[in-house]
Amino acid sequence: MGKDLIDFSNVPSLTEMQKARAESPSPIPKEGNTQTKVDTIVSAITSEHYDELPKVDVFSLANSGDILADEMEDYLKRSSISSGDTGEVNKTPIHYLFKKTEEAIELEKFRETKHFELGTFAHMAFLEPSLFDRVKVEKSFSMASHVGMDVGIEFYHGILMQAYSGGLLDKLPMFREYKDYSLPDKKLYLKELKEVNPFTMIDEKHNVIIKILKKHYKKYAAGLLPRLLKYAVAEHSFYHFDDEFGLQLKCRPDALLFKEHIGIDATVSFKTTRATSIDKYLYDCASFKYHVKEAFYQRVVSGVTGRDFSTTIMVVLQTVPPYLPYILILDDGDMEIARHEMETG
Repeated sequence: MGKDLIDFSNVPSLTEMQKARAESPSPIPKEGNTQTKVDTIVSAITSEHYDELPKVDVFSLANSGDILADEMEDYLKRSSISSGDTGEVNKTPIHYLFKKTEEAIELEKFRETKHFELGTFAHMAFLEPSLFDRVKVEKSFSMASHVGMDVGIEFYHGILMQAYSGGLLDKLPMFREYKDYSLPDKKLYLKELKEVNPFTMIDEKHNVIIKILKKHYKKYAAGLLPRLLKYAVAEHSFYHFDDEFGLQLKCRPDALLFKEHIGIDATVSFKTTRATSIDKYLYDCASFKYHVKEAFYQRVVSGVTGRDFSTTIMVVLQTVPPYLPYILILDDGDMEIARHEMETG
């Protein structure tokens, strides 16, 4: 990085940081009026010209740092400080130091899962609604017998033919005469069929839940979600050297919305919750330090772009009945406190 880190023994107090922020002309977010932001967004997305607006070239916004559409694996390899790091260090410094050990990194591998995750699916579908119609209930069959494997292979033959006829596949894979295959070879062939399958495979229960989610997505607040997220941009990483902290920072917001579309620049955060009320969810937010992480997103994206991303729009989905979504705009006063907590960390 080629720069010396700041002397952390002389970190200013929260009062000193607040005073410096108030006097600074930098693009780092300052406290505003939350209700004004709500009014601005509502006015923008109800405009008669809203559906005709041009998209924003995200890469052209890079002013002090990099904006990349890189893979998550490449993002994780970067040694920069992340929002997750700030969450850990605000627990205790030991939490942060442990997170960087080889043992902690090794343990993280066991958290990876291949099974269907409702929250992850909803996050993706809210940004790409066509995914709601790209789910299939997987047929139950035994992989321990030839009869069971034959059932599974024929099922996936049918799935791929549906995908091809529906325009989800450019071409069908070569279907093989598999009947005389050994059991291991049938399993290998089935694996190949699954790898080209464009549908998300789910069980009967999740199929019912997804139908509910799709209905709520379209009807919540008279269609607010698809309207608000129409121009949302996701899957971009932001890398920034913070001169004040003397640290290389990185973040990968769930999505971004821009003032060209909704009147203000905002980060979008998708969250899932088992809370049955908003009050309980907000309590959980404080426990999980969500506010500190959101303050970090605001700082990094603002630093890279030079624009004022002082707004966080949180899209929350219940993963318990009645599976309702709701939208929160984080309060400016609360976020000002969160920024101080993040900076202290």
